[in-house]
Amino acid sequence: VFLRQPDARLKDPAYLQRFTGRYQLPGGPVVVVALRGNTLTWTQGAGAATDLEPEDGTRFVIKAMRSISIEFKVDTAGKVTGVRAVQPGAVTDLPRLP
Repeated sequence: VFLRQPDARLKDPAYLQRFTGRYQLPGGPVVVVALRGNTLTWTQGAGAATDLEPEDGTRFVIKAMRSISIEFKVDTAGKVTGVRAVQPGAVTDLPRLP
């Protein structure tokens, strides 16, 4: 049995650091993406942090809710500009806050 493994960079804290920051839900709370060890975490508003599991490229899934994927948007200079959250029935773009 072969199991697909995500790109090794997606477990490298130095690489993952670029995704950390604050992102604004349209009309909602701020989402904080932080780094804990070699894992990104997602905290929405005053909720508890949940781990993000790497999938492919800049796409992760929320470990506690695998039906929600998070894709970090990167510009041509390599700067992370936002997040696209995809869940059944909805796609939401969250811009990165300064």
